[in-house]
Amino acid sequence: SARQSSFTLINARVNGNNVATSGGGIQCTLSKNIIINNTIISNNEVTNSQGGGLYLSSVESILLNNVSITANRAFQGGGVYSSLVNNFEMTNSVISGNISDSQGGGVYSVYGNDKFSSTLIYGNNASTGGGIYSASYDILLKNITLCNNIAKEIGGVYSSGTLTIANSIVWGNFGREIEGNLSPITVLYSDIENGQDSIEVSDINLIQWLDGNIDLRPNFININSGEFGLRPDSPCIDAGTELFVVDGDTVINIAPDEFKGDAPDMGAFEFAE
Repeated sequence: SARQSSFTLINARVNGNNVATSGGGIQCTLSKNIIINNTIISNNEVTNSQGGGLYLSSVESILLNNVSITANRAFQGGGVYSSLVNNFEMTNSVISGNISDSQGGGVYSVYGNDKFSSTLIYGNNASTGGGIYSASYDILLKNITLCNNIAKEIGGVYSSGTLTIANSIVWGNFGREIEGNLSPITVLYSDIENGQDSIEVSDINLIQWLDGNIDLRPNFININSGEFGLRPDSPCIDAGTELFVVDGDTVINIAPDEFKGDAPDMGAFEFAE
């Protein structure tokens, strides 16, 4: 537990905890800057509360890099519960196999600003928002693979705030792929199962369906064994974009040495020959 301080956790394993209060694995509240790197948070459980793996509340900023959040359980936010986090950033990470008895199997986020990049979110389960349930102000999914999550309603991602999906794959989620409420949903250079028809919104004009989107089977290596890299015949190879600006805001800016081939791939993992 971290309170009113900065906090760094590196090369750690947080495993097998069962608690009655929020934050089965890690709890951070009233904190400034948090860094979690090269860490596994797994098999933790919260009874009738929030944040099976990671619980965040009133945090200025958090950076999670190369973090695996797997097989955790909570009433809300099976993997991650994030509230009032001004700057949430996760990269090069995996959120899988987490369970929420209500919203947000992988991630539940509210009143924050969230950015996920080069991250795999799969096999999570919830009543609503199997992969992600977001009531945050802004959420960016960049080079995300969001697949095979399950929910009674909205298996992929639910967002009541501004949602941007770029260079990503959203496929095979049970329960609608994407749903928004009263805020814009922007999709660009992404592979979305059933295309624009997979997005449910209160007003069709809220959807900004921009350049480069496809609706083609991504051809993962082996989803049954959790291998979500791309096969050589994948249509997602070189199908992303290294630079994209929307309404004066730079959504994507990827340096040439950060991808292989003519353009970045869609999804969390660059194709490796």
